[in-house]
Amino acid sequence: MIYRYRFARVMTQALLGSKKRIDDEFVVNFRLVPLADTDVTRAFTHTFSMLTALARFHIVFSSELRTVAVKKKWVPFSAAETVAYRHPLRSLERVTVRTKLACWDERRFYLSHKLDVRGEARALGYAQALI
Repeated sequence: MIYRYRFARVMTQALLGSKKRIDDEFVVNFRLVPLADTDVTRAFTHTFSMLTALARFHIVFSSELRTVAVKKKWVPFSAAETVAYRHPLRSLERVTVRTKLACWDERRFYLSHKLDVRGEARALGYAQALI
């Protein structure tokens, strides 16, 4: 249920906001909900993947790709993900996901995700994304 709320919020922000260049940094904020994203204290492993997936939607629908993506009904998905955990995310923390396009080729986009809390990097992720 929380994923649907976050997805609606991310898509509303992306579609109503101004378009950014695809090579800009895209920032999305989330608050971790106890027992939905975390056990009593620490985030589940799939929480990292869920937050980076929402960040991929944000980068597609708030960038120059928005018009084509809406017209052709494109959605981003991950072909591969790698996450390096530095410190755990805790319940009720405000997590900032910073997404940057690293490069692309004829088949995939390569994205870097940085999850931080109050400026401290908690996890670094890299994804191969397809649209």
